[in-house]
This record gives sequence, C-alpha cells and structure tokens, in this order.
Amino acid sequence: MSNNPVKSPSCLLIALAVFGMSVFGVIQYRDDRDRFSGHSRLREFNFVLEVLTGQETSDWLYPVTRWTHPATVTVTHGDDAFRQDVTDAIHQINNALGGTGMNLSLVTGEADIVIEGWPLGSLWKTMRLWKTKDKYGCEAEGADYGFFCPIYNEKTGATIKAVLGVASGLPEQRTRSIVLEELVQVLGPQNDVPHFTDSLFFEPDDGAPPWNKQLSHRDNKLLRFLYLHLEPGDGPKEILAAFRKHWPTMASHPPR
Repeated sequence: MSNNPVKSPSCLLIALAVFGMSVFGVIQYRDDRDRFSGHSRLREFNFVLEVLTGQETSDWLYPVTRWTHPATVTVTHGDDAFRQDVTDAIHQINNALGGTGMNLSLVTGEADIVIEGWPLGSLWKTMRLWKTKDKYGCEAEGADYGFFCPIYNEKTGATIKAVLGVASGLPEQRTRSIVLEELVQVLGPQNDVPHFTDSLFFEPDDGAPPWNKQLSHRDNKLLRFLYLHLEPGDGPKEILAAFRKHWPTMASHPPR
C-alpha cells in the first residue's frame, strides 16, 4: 500500500505485468469477440472494454481497477453550492450501485476521496485548481475543468485513495456534471469513448464533448457490471467472459 497519494512507477509496472500475463489469451479473446452475433452486441462490448481498460492520457490497455470496499468522500474546499453538487453526484452514483456492496458516503474530516472545488477566472484562480494535485503530490488525469488522481494498492491494483479537483461555479449544471464524471472515473471506468452519445463517457472523435452529462442506463449497467462481476487486475479475457455470461441479462438498476 502506498503511503503517499502518488501513482508510483511500481504501480505502473505491476499494471503492465498483470496485463502481460493476459497476452497469451488475447488472440483467443479476439476470436471469441469476433463471433458475437450482430453488430450491436460487439459495439456494446467495445464500449465496456475501452471504458474499463483505457485511460484518458494513454493508448495502452490497463487491467481493471476498482474499490474493494465502500468509500468515504470529503469536500475540503468549496462553497455550499459546490457541496450540493457533490451530494447530488453521490446520490446518483449510489442509486446505480445499489445491491453491489459498493457505495459512497459524504463525511467531514479524513476520507478515502478528497474533493476540492476552486472557481476559475483569473490566471491565479485557475492555477489554484491545478495546484491541488501538487499539494497532494499526485499525478492527475483530466482536462481543464477537472481532474482525478487515483492511488492503488501496489499488490492488488485495488483503488485505496483518490484526490479530485473540480472547477466550481460554472454556469448551469456544468460543475455538477464534472463532479459526477470525475467521481465515476475514480470508481474505475476511466476512459472517454465515442460510441454512445447519451453516455457519461461520450467524447466525439472531433469537437468538444457535451456539457451537462448524466449517467445513462448503459452507464449504470457498466458500474453494476464492474462491481458485481469483475475484480481488480482483470484483463480483456476476463471482461469478455463476464460480458458473455452476465451483460445480456443485467439490469441498469438494482431490483426493487
């Protein structure tokens, strides 16, 4: 376990080693994938695979990462409106995760996930947002309006800590949208893909991504799939096997 909130080189080596162990199964995995009946099912699988094993700043495929226990969340900087955005995002995520054993809870004080909200505007204000990652000594994944720093257990690949920085006070529901996206990415699905326009993870091949994102039914299903049927360290072969077995009959919300 890392003592510092840093994605250390050893974490990346472990990730590459775990992925390397699956190389011998990749050819068979690709053959099995190509036997899907119908284009729509293959498209669904590509969505699942690319969101769960890709990262925003890399073309590499990485093993699955996720939490192995419920996580606490604290807001260390941000006004009341920002805290409400965090509360709303947590509520939406927990609705999707019901019955999986995973959930987020907002607390005061020390927590697994630290979130800071800083208003943009002047260069100095913008710099304060990005100084958050320096304060916690972490490597950030993200864009101009928000980022997340995941910290992994070096032996298992399970997520154990995270730091988020988000631009607060943006017009309409933009800040809430960014908080939601960063929190969901810290849960494990990190990559943005161009497959489904209603997805939280949608990003077109060219042009700006949409604002005011929400979790779609497919996104909810992805989160449930991740926390019910996958483990940290799983690669494409394991994802394919779980997809074939569980995805077609999975509901996007917990049973009532």
